[in-house]
Order: sequence, then C-alpha cells, then structure tokens
Amino acid sequence: MKKLTILSLSSLILMGLVACQSESSLSQVASNYTKNETTYQKQGALVTLVNSQVDLAAAGIKYSIDFAINSGYDSSEMALSFSSSPGLYIVDGDTDIKQTLLKGKTSFPFEVTANETGRYYIYAIIKAKHNGVNSTRSLTLIVQVGEQAKSGTSTTTQKGNATKKQPSKKTFGEPVLLPANEDIIQR
Repeated sequence: MKKLTILSLSSLILMGLVACQSESSLSQVASNYTKNETTYQKQGALVTLVNSQVDLAAAGIKYSIDFAINSGYDSSEMALSFSSSPGLYIVDGDTDIKQTLLKGKTSFPFEVTANETGRYYIYAIIKAKHNGVNSTRSLTLIVQVGEQAKSGTSTTTQKGNATKKQPSKKTFGEPVLLPANEDIIQR
C-alpha cells in the first residue's frame, strides 16, 4: 500500500511537470500568431444622409427642399439618380446628376409638391467610383406632408355636442415608425 501511494504521488508530480512544460510551449506558439480582428460594416458608397426627414406644412403647395448628403471621399466620381414615391412629385431639380463629389456636405435642391397629406419618400441611388473601385448606396429621405398621424387614437365619435377620441386597440404586428437614419463606420 505504501508503494502504491508513493507511485501514484510520483506520477502526479510527473504529470504536473509535463503539463507546465507543455503550457509554456503553447503560450510561446500562441504569441507568434496575430489575432484576426474582423470588422463588420455595411458595404457600399461612403455617403450618408444629413437629415432623414423633411416636414412640409400642407398639401398642394410647392416647397423647396434640399437632399443633403455627407461624403467620406476625398474626391470621387459620382452618379446620382433621384425619384419619388407615388403621390409626391419632383416639380423642379435635376434628377440625374454626374459630378465630382468632395469630402463633406453637398446639397441637391428640389421643388416638390404632394396632392394629399401623408408620408412620402425621395429615393436616391448613388454610384461612386473611388480609386478604381465602384460602389453603390441607396438613401431614402422621408417627406412628411401635413401633421403626422398620432398612434394610439383612431376615430372620433360624436354624442350630442361632445366629441371624444377612442383609443385604438393595439394589434400584433402593427408597423413601427422609425426614422430613415443610418451611420456607416469605415475603418
């Protein structure tokens, strides 16, 4: 029994020494490798919207608006194409533009009108060529004509001379209104 205890104790000490030596050799091997740091980012042209929404007072009136973008390029060849959602009309302004875009803010002026109050959109497709690399980005500017509908109230009922607002029932899958705003981080 005494021999078995000494044998097991010596084997434990030997295994501990082997483990210490192999751990130090593993740390030496691991220090020779560099860690791969992957960054995740949305691909596309290095342009962003300055303002994601424009509010216009009423329908049926011409308004001057600016579709403003920030460019991250020092100098780039750009082709821009603008269009609007149904019900919003671009009355004046160039919808197909080719120009050199420098770093910073650039505005594209338009005159727009809508027949009815509501939410509309101006879409832009931006194609950039920088250092021989072609990239594309699509941006959307929200154009709110008139007051934005308040969620939580639906219809008004009249009883005699009194008017009350009835709260609407929340339904599963109801759309959530979010601003069209994004930040692209390039490294």
